[in-house]
Amino acid sequence: MLLQNAKGGELLGAAGGQIAFNLGSAIGAYCGGMMLTLGFTYNYVTLPAALLSFSAMSSLLLYGRLKRGVQQQVAPAT
Repeated sequence: MLLQNAKGGELLGAAGGQIAFNLGSAIGAYCGGMMLTLGFTYNYVTLPAALLSFSAMSSLLLYGRLKRGVQQQVAPAT
């Protein structure tokens, strides 16, 4: 998928993937740390992780649906 969407900029696209991974790790550590700072036990550290995972999966599914809809509109009628 990266090579299809980043023609001529594959290295920049790969760097963007690494940046997204590092940003996700940092946000996850921050959210987990905030749960501990707020006085919750270790059992509740997984709550923000579940919410972040759900939002990431939802945005991925929404992106796929929107992209498929655009491709169907552009496709010539036969």
